[in-house]
Amino acid sequence: MATSIAEAHSADDPLRIAQIGCGEIAPAHLQAYEETSAVALTMTMDVVEEAARELGERAEVPWTTDLDEVLSSDEVDAVSIAAPHHMHSDIAVAALEAGKHVLCEKPLAHTMEAGWRMVEAARAHDRLLSMWMVMRYWPHVQEGRRLVAAGALGEVKGLFLVTLGYKGSQYWYHGVSGKSRYTDWRAHREHAGGGILIMNSVHQIDLWRYVTGLNFAQVAAHWVTDVTDSEVEDFISVSFQLENGAAGSVTASSCVAGGSNAADRLIGTKGQLHFGAEGNRVFLLEDFEGYAAGRWLDLQAEPPGGERTRLVDQFAAAVAAGGPAPVSAEEGLLTLAPICAAYKAAATGSVVTVESVTT
Repeated sequence: MATSIAEAHSADDPLRIAQIGCGEIAPAHLQAYEETSAVALTMTMDVVEEAARELGERAEVPWTTDLDEVLSSDEVDAVSIAAPHHMHSDIAVAALEAGKHVLCEKPLAHTMEAGWRMVEAARAHDRLLSMWMVMRYWPHVQEGRRLVAAGALGEVKGLFLVTLGYKGSQYWYHGVSGKSRYTDWRAHREHAGGGILIMNSVHQIDLWRYVTGLNFAQVAAHWVTDVTDSEVEDFISVSFQLENGAAGSVTASSCVAGGSNAADRLIGTKGQLHFGAEGNRVFLLEDFEGYAAGRWLDLQAEPPGGERTRLVDQFAAAVAAGGPAPVSAEEGLLTLAPICAAYKAAATGSVVTVESVTT
């Protein structure tokens, strides 16, 4: 019989973690491990030998190209997955079956079916399955969530999310920096699940679900794939309704000349929240705890930084305590569902209920 979550790790010892996938995001994970005593990186793994070796040597830990070597190691309590989207499910399920806890990059999976496999494996093997949803840990997101929960903005009536970026043709085969080793998974819907929506806007959808406490109810969408050499969308427009009846939209593109940063807006009956490059601000119709009514004010929050470290600290603490996961896989499914519904809506030209893609 497998040991329980709490029995598998003591709070007195660091959580021993292996990094699976050593590409562009892996150094950010490594920095988080280095900034806390709650975890200790004990191994790196990538099917590309050079990638596994480079990160392993940088961290001064053993490296391998063999997943089985990681999962059979007594020096590994948990794994962090930063692999192509279509690999998340198989790697996570294998790790959970081997008795390891899992911290997975976004999105949870490339399909709802694959995501459910992960959730069911975590439940069956009594291990934690959590996610690197780091934007939840930004101070202004935490403050926005507090204001919404306290009723300072009244009832949520609208939510408008915009991401207009520019990723050159090298992105689809060499990553954001253009310096990554050649790979084509980003360009294929079967592997990536989609384009800009599942790759980037997943973060915005997740953070606003977190801020509002509301899930998506139904969506309609239209996508375009005609600028970049890929199968996935480089521009998408999504209209949605939240479960409380609020209306909203997502506009996202990876091919806007000149680029831009994300700019998101929540409309409430008593005010607005705005997250964007020019600042994270609030406008209220009534005074609230240091926020004067009737003018735009900066949110009372520290600058972002160290969010990955805070997340991994909470993950290690959750393992030691026997759960729950700081950002659960079930939360990951609730964020993935409207994305999958949007792709179905765009493909069929119809309005799709989010519930219909979750069952």
